Amino acid sequence: MGIGIAIPHADSRYVIEPSFAIAKLKNPVSFSKMGGEPDEKVDVSLVILMGVREDKAQVKTIVKIIKMFSDEMIVKKIKKAKTNRELYEVFYETIKI
Repeated sequence: MGIGIAIPHADSRYVIEPSFAIAKLKNPVSFSKMGGEPDEKVDVSLVILMGVREDKAQVKTIVKIIKMFSDEMIVKKIKKAKTNRELYEVFYETIKI
């Protein structure tokens, strides 16, 4: 994948207003690997926070994000992004957030 990502998301029952935020970290943070052993860690340098009201829409959005990171060109654009606007544009073009 080339970039460690975390996609924390809220239970749709508690989402008052749909939201989406992206944080590109200067220094990676260690997260537990989803589906891995409890002590298995991933160094994360990109955090994608989302709150979606409908479960189906949330799953669709997560699938789009995961697919996005299988495309090397998109990963390169994300790594290259220097401003919040550039990072947002990569996501907007790809998953129409």
